[in-house]
Amino acid sequence: MLKFHSRLLEERFAQLAYTGTTKLSLWEVLNWFDKDGGRITKSFWSKEVYSEWLDYCGEDNEVPHFSVVREFSELGMTKPSTFILYLNDNYFTSSEEDDE
Repeated sequence: MLKFHSRLLEERFAQLAYTGTTKLSLWEVLNWFDKDGGRITKSFWSKEVYSEWLDYCGEDNEVPHFSVVREFSELGMTKPSTFILYLNDNYFTSSEEDDE
C-alpha cells in the first residue's frame, strides 16, 4: 500500500473510531490494496484490512471489532459497489425488554 493510500485509509479509520461507521467504495479498496480485478473476500477484511486497523488503534489499546456490509448499486449485481464498516460495539438491535 502506498503511503498516500495509507493516509487515506487512516482518515477512514478515524471516522470509524469516532462515529462508529465509515464507507469505502469498491474502487478505493481495489486501488488502495492493489487488488486490480481481484476478489474482495471475507478473509481480505479479516486479514489485510483488520491488520491495518490494529496498526491504527495501537497494540496498547483494546481494539474494537468491526463488521462489513456489502452494498450493491443495482439488484442482480454480483460485485458490491460500496462497503460499509461499522463497529460491533455500536450495533444495536431492539429486544422485547426494551419495548416495555
